[in-house]
Amino acid sequence: MKVESSLNPRAYFLKEVCRIIDPKQHMLYVKNGKRPIDMYTSIDFNTGKDIVVYVYLREDTADVYELWRKHELE
Repeated sequence: MKVESSLNPRAYFLKEVCRIIDPKQHMLYVKNGKRPIDMYTSIDFNTGKDIVVYVYLREDTADVYELWRKHELE
């Protein structure tokens, strides 16, 4: 499915992106030079609260994701 971005004039396919809902992870991605290509609000199904979902291209964030996964991203 192709989605039009609200932040970027580039459309993207769902399989080429990852969604980040953790504010700390998003902040560290931005701190390390990564920028989301889209963002939208949703509802956390566990709590019923509003959340912001940040959409990043997988190929652009593979390096920081590995550091995040190892708890080494600063």
